[in-house]
Amino acid sequence: MKRMFRTLALLMAALLTVYIIGCGGDDDDDDDEVEVVDASFQSATPPGGEIAANGTITVTFENDPGSITASAGVVSGDGKSRTISGPFTSGPLELALSWEKGGVSYTLNLNYTVTAPPKLILPCFVGMTLEPGESCRHNGSTFEVRQDGYGCLDNSICAGIGINISARNIRFSASKNDDGTWTIEGL
Repeated sequence: MKRMFRTLALLMAALLTVYIIGCGGDDDDDDDEVEVVDASFQSATPPGGEIAANGTITVTFENDPGSITASAGVVSGDGKSRTISGPFTSGPLELALSWEKGGVSYTLNLNYTVTAPPKLILPCFVGMTLEPGESCRHNGSTFEVRQDGYGCLDNSICAGIGINISARNIRFSASKNDDGTWTIEGL
């Protein structure tokens, strides 16, 4: 019985030695492997919806994505975030972003509706000429030249040739020119 245990012990010691020597070394050559850094998209602010024509969109990534191209706007920033600045064209905007990191190509489409900047209404002055779609203000009233060629004061008094108002709180005179524009003649 002693002989059997002695043989078993020697056999176990030999197997354990082979196991330790065989599994303990590092035979893999990892020097050729390239570490892939995930540069995937995390978030966008705003995430979608409406954006002003001169607005900005901030995009955040898992890691620094490197160089990014955008289908509209100007890309700036570094690190994990980039800013895409307008001007953007009014209407629907499908903003396509693309970048490459560690041999992996990424693409992202963000959808927005670009709103037109607010219309600037200048004060009326004698001699001012307005094209269809333009307007001016005088004493709290707005004179607008509509696309159909009519001139309207506060959208209630409209005429196709000329307007001449002389009342207690307002004096206003404008006439239509041959080219479709209107000229302010008196205030």
